[in-house]
Amino acid sequence: MANLNQAVSRRPGVNNPSGKSSKSITATPAFMCRQGGVRRRLFLAAAGLTVAVSTAAKVFDEPENWGMLLFESYTAEFAMPKITRYMPEATLEDAMAIQNDYVARRVHIEGVLGYQATLMDYPAQRRFGVREPVTGALLQGDEVLSGSAIDPDPRANQWAEINLGFVLDRAVHLPVNSDEDAAALFHEVVPVITISRPSYDAPGANDIRDLLAVNLALRHVIRGAPLPAVDAAALNGVFVEFYRDDVIVDRGKGANVMGNQLAAFRWTVNAILERGWSLQAGQLIVTGGMGEPVAAFPGHYRVELRDIGAVDFTVGPHRDPEP
Repeated sequence: MANLNQAVSRRPGVNNPSGKSSKSITATPAFMCRQGGVRRRLFLAAAGLTVAVSTAAKVFDEPENWGMLLFESYTAEFAMPKITRYMPEATLEDAMAIQNDYVARRVHIEGVLGYQATLMDYPAQRRFGVREPVTGALLQGDEVLSGSAIDPDPRANQWAEINLGFVLDRAVHLPVNSDEDAAALFHEVVPVITISRPSYDAPGANDIRDLLAVNLALRHVIRGAPLPAVDAAALNGVFVEFYRDDVIVDRGKGANVMGNQLAAFRWTVNAILERGWSLQAGQLIVTGGMGEPVAAFPGHYRVELRDIGAVDFTVGPHRDPEP
């Protein structure tokens, strides 16, 4: 395990979901300033820790300490520390415990918009070395309107996915046992673009434990207008095309997600309940990408849902698409 001095002094870098690292840049972690040693001691004191900096290798063995560190880095808009860099023996359960604490700190300020599942197909799961999908929380502070301009981040690539989001009619407390029971929990479904920004303090292969710890690196949520029909056939038949500057970069359809959107919705609801998270009326349940993640470089993006409508956003300064 790397020690805390290493954790706060090396140059941050970034990664992307493909596993390829991008170039490193110079940035200062949230808990550092010019008086680095003093600030480190203040940070440790604020965390309620009495360990000397020189022997702080185990300071972040506890999820709540990591949750605080990630939250501080997020609020200061600095690169996120990679848990696997300092705790290489961390398990998926450790990563989810850290995610729970990090999300709880953000929820206290922002509130919950909903929840998302991702890695819904076997090839994606195999690429990240997991045997089932993973889940994250959508925070209210991350929602932006369709047509919004999103700032690029020079430290990290951004990745956009088009999903379907189910709006819960009621609170859910018990596991859902059938697609019929699942269909009774919602009456509105919307297209949802999720944008992730995995920005870490070190280069290297992207590890699912690092992604989980930072809540799947979710940064923006954009929802479109409700779909005209929400029966199983209509949801599975949704066909989408993803454009960057009027060039198609991806296609997908509703049935690509577990072969059945209702099954994906039911799986996601049950997984969220199993994690101990609260499902309330009005929350969005996002069932995973209908296509592949699209690298969101500067430009104008539009997702067209055949015979339904469109959702769009711009990375960089706002500009209207060409007529």
